[in-house]
Amino acid sequence: YDSKTEGVPRDRTRAVVGYERARELAADDATRARCLNWIGLEWSEVEPHDYARADAAFAEAAALGDRYAARNLALMLKKTHADAADAQRRVTELLTIAARGGSVASMRDLAERHESGVGCNADA
Repeated sequence: YDSKTEGVPRDRTRAVVGYERARELAADDATRARCLNWIGLEWSEVEPHDYARADAAFAEAAALGDRYAARNLALMLKKTHADAADAQRRVTELLTIAARGGSVASMRDLAERHESGVGCNADA
């Protein structure tokens, strides 16, 4: 938090690029997970929101062991899904894909299929 930037519009694209670069340079999974969690926060909190990308980043970070990202993923899905059982199923699917080494792109595809109503499972 920087009080000098309070009220100043954020440049999400620039922030995400910076976090992506930091993730690439990270020496360990914990640092990579923190970068992914921040990427998820950028997508979820800065207008216009992109919840599918936020979900994917949180899931990948959670799979690397970041408990805050796991919490953020659960909160995000509860916020965007009226059906609690569906939200929990999506959390499980995203974490399973991430744990298997799935990419943010494959998780984004899963999220888009969910939003379009196309059925999918953790093996997608």
